[in-house]
Amino acid sequence: MVQKDMNKYMRAIGFQKYSIKDFERMLLELGKHREYYRMGSNWQNERMFEICQPVDGNRENADMAGILWSGFEFQDELVCERCTPVAYSTYFAPRNLSVEEKISGHEYTGAFEETQTGVFIIFYLANAVEYLNHCKDGKAQNESVFVALVGLSLNGTILFPVAKSRDGIERKQKEQRYRIKLMAEAKKGNEKAMEQLAFQDMNIYTKVSRRIQTEDVFTIVESSFMPYGTECELYSIVADIVETQKIKNIYTKELIWKLLLNYNGILLPVYINEQDLLGEPQAGRRFKGSFWLQGVVKFN
Repeated sequence: MVQKDMNKYMRAIGFQKYSIKDFERMLLELGKHREYYRMGSNWQNERMFEICQPVDGNRENADMAGILWSGFEFQDELVCERCTPVAYSTYFAPRNLSVEEKISGHEYTGAFEETQTGVFIIFYLANAVEYLNHCKDGKAQNESVFVALVGLSLNGTILFPVAKSRDGIERKQKEQRYRIKLMAEAKKGNEKAMEQLAFQDMNIYTKVSRRIQTEDVFTIVESSFMPYGTECELYSIVADIVETQKIKNIYTKELIWKLLLNYNGILLPVYINEQDLLGEPQAGRRFKGSFWLQGVVKFN
């Protein structure tokens, strides 16, 4: 049985008009292919399962979007508890990753501090069964951890880029590298680095306050990344578009945009339904919108 309160982010991967009955038929068909299922136990030793259904039908593609069916095993029967949109991407190594179970149960969130910007990132853990199985085996303590983050968006707008000279781009990159170095020193307790960071922030505030009187805010603010709303996994972003890819959902024939965004050196793929995106996305332009952040954790 599929839950009646469907995840609203299903439309981000092309299931805008799919009904509960349509999803139930899809789940019945998947039940014939037990070889695709991942089985495991959570921290309460309850039997759980996961299976991912790609929207383009290609299971061999490592970077894909799809539906993650998950639930529990009861008397040798699989009971579907959640139907969640999910996407996979390239991996990177975070520092100090922590994973916690949600109050609602059977769902987990991951969190870590992003080293380049100092932003504390919280995401929905998409591969909970796989992660818990690995932790229970006792292997996780001695292995490197990798995370792939993906955003699912319900609204977005394409912005033109800010005009920048070659010298301006190089100067900004140099300032960014210096700021990352200062942040690393400040975390170690270096008071001089803390003072320099505070001075930089005051200087930025002064410049923005002066320019905002005569210029548009998105001419001044080239990029941003911040929590959005009351849920901890929601973020708003303004970032440069590096790559674009249009994908067709083979079940609904809806078109999806996969946008690879660059926020201060952080590469983040975002999926959005074509009907929810205002403007024509192109590499070099900017994306402004909000998204639900999810991640997949792997061990090496």
